[in-house]
Amino acid sequence: MKLSSAHLIGLALAHRGEYHKIARALKQRRYVEPAHHEAAITIFDRHYPNSLRLLTQPPFVLFYQGNINLLSSRRCVAIIGSRKPSAYGIAMTRKLVDALPNDVVIVSGLAKGIDGIAHQHALHTHGCVGVLGCGIERVYPRAHHFLFEAMAKQQLLLSEYPDHVPGYKHHFVARNRIIAALSNPIYVMAAQAKSGTLITVDYGLALQKDIVVLPYNIDDASGVGCNNLIASGALMLTNAEDLFIIENGNGL
Repeated sequence: MKLSSAHLIGLALAHRGEYHKIARALKQRRYVEPAHHEAAITIFDRHYPNSLRLLTQPPFVLFYQGNINLLSSRRCVAIIGSRKPSAYGIAMTRKLVDALPNDVVIVSGLAKGIDGIAHQHALHTHGCVGVLGCGIERVYPRAHHFLFEAMAKQQLLLSEYPDHVPGYKHHFVARNRIIAALSNPIYVMAAQAKSGTLITVDYGLALQKDIVVLPYNIDDASGVGCNNLIASGALMLTNAEDLFIIENGNGL
């Protein structure tokens, strides 16, 4: 039997988007009834980004709300950071969004903190892609209800999890690979010494993406992870001229 997009969607619905369960079913040829979904793309579809195919575990199906054509942009950057940034991190994230050309699409995770701030500030000036760690119809965190609604109408929400699947811890780890694969460069605007943001950085490094990091004062705990990345060789974001260099010499 020839495998089709409908088969993949059927498996994604049956296994609630869990990559390893879908992969196991495919390996064992345990197919389910084909299914159709009006807002889903599969690894077989033309809208599926080639950058995701470079992952060792590319999502088989992506469910979405909004403008799927944003995935076709060749100018996608990630803006990521911790859920509890300092006032400095917040202000610099907004300045970064303002400095980026308007045709740049901003990719992030719609989480509290830097992710949500980047999306909120870019909502009416840039394209935005929010990659969820829960079902595509589930609003999480609840505090982002209005941002979620606005992005579903004007921008793009993506998830490999269908419907109202809860956001488990491993889902948020897994979604970080999608953020990293879609974007170049990856801007890190806030990260503590042990931050989930660093998981996205690790995925980005494995994909040879440019990592651009905001520096912090040495006594600012909200930026210890950022300073550690810079010490390890990441590019340092220091002024607007850096954006020009990055745009013309690296990912953009």
